[in-house]
Amino acid sequence: MSEMTNRTIAVLLIFGIVFSLVATLVSLNRLSNIDRFGITGLVTNTTSGYVNASVTSRVAVNLTLAAVDFGTGYVGMGCNNCTIDTQGGSNGAACCANFLTTQKGLVIENTGNTYLQIDVNFSKNASEFIGGTVSVAKFMMLVVQNDSASCHTLGATWSSGYANVPIYNTGESAGLVCNVLSPNAANDSIRLHINITIPDNAPSGDKNASVWVTGTGL
Repeated sequence: MSEMTNRTIAVLLIFGIVFSLVATLVSLNRLSNIDRFGITGLVTNTTSGYVNASVTSRVAVNLTLAAVDFGTGYVGMGCNNCTIDTQGGSNGAACCANFLTTQKGLVIENTGNTYLQIDVNFSKNASEFIGGTVSVAKFMMLVVQNDSASCHTLGATWSSGYANVPIYNTGESAGLVCNVLSPNAANDSIRLHINITIPDNAPSGDKNASVWVTGTGL
């Protein structure tokens, strides 16, 4: 009786082991099918949002280099004038005694984010600014690119050579020096070189003139 019981137990144990192996194989097979065909029955959800920034138009122009000062001097003996400009030129130290030749002109910069038309006008002409013999006194300007290709087209009157400065009371359009000035930081400025001729009979005293720069958004 005891021997039969042991055999029965052994058989049951073997059956249990076989059953466990079969069940494991079935489970592994089901898992492989899940990997092959994917998990089904899951619920998915998609939503969306946005990022926004509103940039306002800003029209701004600045005289980054705002003054030209030729200093104090006089027309030398034997010369009927002193001619000096902001490109370092003059008709000689003997004629332009003590005047400074280190000036760099006026620099106009587009400091906004909009393309600009630039107009420039001065408060005085050569006679009012310098005085002396009218045919000799000169107050002139030359416009050049300060950065590469900053201005689409420079004002024709002042880009080919020195010409008389535009005067405010002749109208704003007379002073168009740049039709489209870029707002890009790498190329957003132009330079106005100044050339003056002082006659030997110009009255003594401080000589000064104001300049107005107008930037019109395009």
